[in-house]
Amino acid sequence: MRSKKNVTLHDIAQALKISVSSVSLAIGNQPGISDELRAQVIAKAQELGYRKSKRTNQNEDLLSPSFEPQNSKLSGESTTTFTNAALAGAQDAAAATPLPPSTLTAGTGRGDIRIDVLIDNIFTQELSSFYMEIFRQISQYSLANNISVFIQVLDHHDQARNEQILKNLHYLQPQGVIVIGQIKPQDLSLLKSNVLCPVVFIDYYLESEKHYHFVLIDSFSGMHRLVKNLIEEYHYHDMCFVGSIHKTTSILDRYLGYVKALKEHGLEDSISRILPDRDLGDNEQIHVVLPEDKAFHMPEIFVCNCDKTALALIKALQKRGLKVPEDVGVCGFDNFIDHSDEPFANSYGLKIHTFDHSPQQLAYVALESLMHRITTNYAPHLIYIEGKIVQGNSISQQAPASKGS
Repeated sequence: MRSKKNVTLHDIAQALKISVSSVSLAIGNQPGISDELRAQVIAKAQELGYRKSKRTNQNEDLLSPSFEPQNSKLSGESTTTFTNAALAGAQDAAAATPLPPSTLTAGTGRGDIRIDVLIDNIFTQELSSFYMEIFRQISQYSLANNISVFIQVLDHHDQARNEQILKNLHYLQPQGVIVIGQIKPQDLSLLKSNVLCPVVFIDYYLESEKHYHFVLIDSFSGMHRLVKNLIEEYHYHDMCFVGSIHKTTSILDRYLGYVKALKEHGLEDSISRILPDRDLGDNEQIHVVLPEDKAFHMPEIFVCNCDKTALALIKALQKRGLKVPEDVGVCGFDNFIDHSDEPFANSYGLKIHTFDHSPQQLAYVALESLMHRITTNYAPHLIYIEGKIVQGNSISQQAPASKGS
């Protein structure tokens, strides 16, 4: 008698028309989704007959290993840069069809490659955040290539919980781990002592950790290119940076790229103009407040560390009665607007002038790098993802000095 097909997280996600990452969070009893959605997922899982895996004693999506980085660019140099053109075809192929079986599958049963994804819960407060979109893309590529992937959400306020999660990884023995975003030093220490498999970090670099692998948004060069373009092509010279530069290394890198472009063009006056967009505590929520005092200098353009901050700023400017881009320009960085901001952007016909670093690229390269490290015992230590300027209507096509003339 033929055994009944195992119900996977993907089956549940399809039935509810939600993402696999949301199902994984619900079944794993992880934070980051509403109680209502969690209840719906659990109910649907029971209805479909979803069962725990006997191998790991955890709920999991029963996928099988089959990822082979064909004609891989991950060889030779310890630092690699991926261009948009090189990535485009490879990403489409990986998402559309499974790749040939990896040599790692020899002598193993199907479904024996397990990859765990770690992320701090300050980055999961909104399911449509940039980092959660990276996880969703990792899940998609893994599904297409029969790799089991699990999310482990670290609690920024509960170190005992994190210790348990990371110690459990020692016993679960995944073939690889992907860390999305910055994690606390205590969690990094636990990771180093409990996880012996290959580890790839996304958008977080640790210069001292030479045995790990890092896939990075080139925040410094990207912001430098963006600001240089604003100066040379659009003739903006009076700027203000929007972002809490000591919150994350990514924001600081973008500010330093901003500073470099200003110095190259003799615009030092704008260097010290910084408007914070979040507090320096554990809250990752973005909140932009324009100073009320008359001493605040309104620039020609605000250069924001991300598109979400750019939209928050535009809302604040509109409350002041200022129009974008007629009265002041606004540009972003990352080319990512989450679902909660789409109605506002669409209602005003806004398209942020920004710099694109797609979550699809980061997910694809991180997964390929990790699987290459697993199958060949080699991958570049440091990989930069090249981005591109995306034209938008949040900046003026007319030189600021000539406005109103």
